[in-house]
Amino acid sequence: MRYLLSAVLAFAGGIACVLMVPGIAGIVSGAVVAAMLYVGLSLVLRPQARLGGVVASLLPNGEEAARRIEDARNLENQIDEVAADIDNRQVLAEIAELKEGIERLVGYTETHPASFRRLSHFLNTYAEQCVSMLRGYRSLEQSARGETLNRAVEDALSGLGDLQGVVAGELERAMGSEASELSSDSDAIRRLMEMDGYTSDDPGRAGRSETNAKGEG
Repeated sequence: MRYLLSAVLAFAGGIACVLMVPGIAGIVSGAVVAAMLYVGLSLVLRPQARLGGVVASLLPNGEEAARRIEDARNLENQIDEVAADIDNRQVLAEIAELKEGIERLVGYTETHPASFRRLSHFLNTYAEQCVSMLRGYRSLEQSARGETLNRAVEDALSGLGDLQGVVAGELERAMGSEASELSSDSDAIRRLMEMDGYTSDDPGRAGRSETNAKGEG
């Protein structure tokens, strides 16, 4: 829709230029104006990616996170395309679990854009091999029989299980990094507070302090 609107407005701008400037110069300038308007309007009218309801460009690392999320969606589409031709129920079940794991990692990246590097690492390292493995299995499922097919099923299940572990690990690392940052921020606040001579209102911290004091006694 934005391309059609851009084309209409660019055409109108070009015609206006032709009417305003007579002769060959008007035609040339009209063509140039139309082309520039089309490119400019296409960029301006382009839908902006959003993360958590916020325009990605307004968030730290937002644009990079949005690009990697789009790459993950493309990977899921490729997986779906291959899975549509697979019949084995066990393999399909493992594919579904892998996609659920990818969705969890994507969902976390959407709400925590700074963690996009974990999603990026998964995509850069494993995405191509994932699709290649599934395509190879699909080919064998359609042509192989007997022991060859059984071995192909086992290899596919093993590979998919490994990929699920990788995705779960990337998500755990992403959350672990976030937790470390939170802990560091909390410690920094506590040190600044103590430098200013304030005491904490955190009852848990007070309890921990009393416990430590008894232990030292």
